[in-house]
Amino acid sequence: MTKSFIRTYLLLSIFQFAFAAVDKTNADQILDHSQTVRRIPNTRADAILKTKSDRFNDEKEFTFMRKLAEDGERFKTLTRFKKPLTIKNQAILFLEKDNYENSIFMYLPAYKKVRRVESHSQSSSFMGSAFSYSDIATPLSKDFTNTLVKSEDCPSDKSKKCFVINSKPKTKQIKERTNYSLQTSWINTENFLVDQTLLFAEDTSKFVKKITFSDYKNVRTNLWFCQSMVIEDTKSKKTTTLLFSNLKADQELSNSIFSQQSLSDEK
Repeated sequence: MTKSFIRTYLLLSIFQFAFAAVDKTNADQILDHSQTVRRIPNTRADAILKTKSDRFNDEKEFTFMRKLAEDGERFKTLTRFKKPLTIKNQAILFLEKDNYENSIFMYLPAYKKVRRVESHSQSSSFMGSAFSYSDIATPLSKDFTNTLVKSEDCPSDKSKKCFVINSKPKTKQIKERTNYSLQTSWINTENFLVDQTLLFAEDTSKFVKKITFSDYKNVRTNLWFCQSMVIEDTKSKKTTTLLFSNLKADQELSNSIFSQQSLSDEK
């Protein structure tokens, strides 16, 4: 049993013990536990990214691998594309860091080169979809000023109740990197899973993106993985569906997978 596994196990044990003591009037605690129940140490899955608009339909398939970083909060993520053939073996490495200073690297097999996605480009489209690079990163409550607005029926299931929480970036840098000035989340009051998120730019009266989460899979006690996300972009008029399958969450992934050196491994 590795030191990394032991550290992760201890962190999860602490989080699960604290789960029952959540102050349901405290926005930060609600968001913390919403993140905790989705903080799976190691994840591997197949994924399909379907994007459509008035002008085109696009579909891409890739392998998704994600590992909890050493801080026990943020993630390392590697996506390697399989289809279509024009982008086969193209890979993207996400290394999440504090204050959204994420490092993102892309491997382009046609040129046999790895290039960095610069910080000013991280709010741009991820592989032509409605997702941006910053949308892929995991938001943490400590990066935002959070306010519990109310509790109401969940958007996807009126028989369930959701907390409604507004989150504003704590720093100018986070706002610039995400390109959002406000995020409103609906979080299920029973299991703390995210039901829906609205993202706003400067005009907070009209959202620019809506993300709907569904088909959660319970991979371990109090640990869940969202297998379906639909994001609608009101500006580009794109709708992207991200679907996961063949989920494996019981195998430890090596840190060496999440390195620039591994990006060019086309096996």
